[in-house]
Amino acid sequence: MENFKWTPLKYRAAFLLATELKKYYEIADMLGVTVQTLWNWRQNKEFSREVKRISDAETRAWLKSRARF
Repeated sequence: MENFKWTPLKYRAAFLLATELKKYYEIADMLGVTVQTLWNWRQNKEFSREVKRISDAETRAWLKSRARF
């Protein structure tokens, strides 16, 4: 398997996949890449872990902001 190399575009893609309620084709269009490229990145374990990490962090932040003391 080819070595996965992070780029600013891939980090942006991971963030958008984790935080936006949009379809793949919408995110691909926002980034200027094809849906196939986005899908290929998503198949990489390191990329998928980063999407999950961002999603989990966003969820924790949202829950914390809603906490009532």
